[in-house]
Amino acid sequence: MIVALMPETLAPENRRAFDWRRANVFGAFAPLFHAGGATPLLVGGLVWQVAHMVFPATWAFWAEIALEWDARAIGWSLAASGLSMMLAQALLTGRAIQHFGEERTVLIGLAAGAIVFALYAFATAGWQVYALIALGALTGLVFPSINAILSRRVDASNQGALQGGMASLASIAAIVGPLVMTQALAIGTERHWAGAAFALAAALSALTFAIFLFGVVLRRGRLA
Repeated sequence: MIVALMPETLAPENRRAFDWRRANVFGAFAPLFHAGGATPLLVGGLVWQVAHMVFPATWAFWAEIALEWDARAIGWSLAASGLSMMLAQALLTGRAIQHFGEERTVLIGLAAGAIVFALYAFATAGWQVYALIALGALTGLVFPSINAILSRRVDASNQGALQGGMASLASIAAIVGPLVMTQALAIGTERHWAGAAFALAAALSALTFAIFLFGVVLRRGRLA
């Protein structure tokens, strides 16, 4: 017997009427801008997602050029990366937020991302890559924490708009990221440096760290 589970719905008092003027990426973020202080979070979140697109956009090409890996070696590395991210999100994210708070957890993940991407840019051996895969799992702390911070800044009636807006940001990053990262890989390879795309990702991660530190954390006096 199959039992259908009905999704939980908003209480009537938290629902709002549909408005075509909100049915776009900018309208979806309107509640956040009214809440105040959302711009650095949104800009930082977009820059971070563009940086993170270095993996799906260039990993296989980079591994073949820089490490001379074949398809099997690349497949094993992808499996290891997926496993490490799964374990980090299952075992670390909640504990990190509980212990450090959401803001500091974001900073930890961004710092780890900047360091890992920079080290990838100069990696020359397989053991180095697997060590970086393990350390890079900390980057999985970033987006859930940013999403939680944003979620606390809007009321119950605008949570759906928030999630739609975050999905729109991810879509923008999925368009821009591969274009930017593959071009960086191509330009670097022409100059005998296959790690150029990861260097760009490291720079974008550092920029996101600065945006979040100065635009969110220190602005709200939360690092003390």
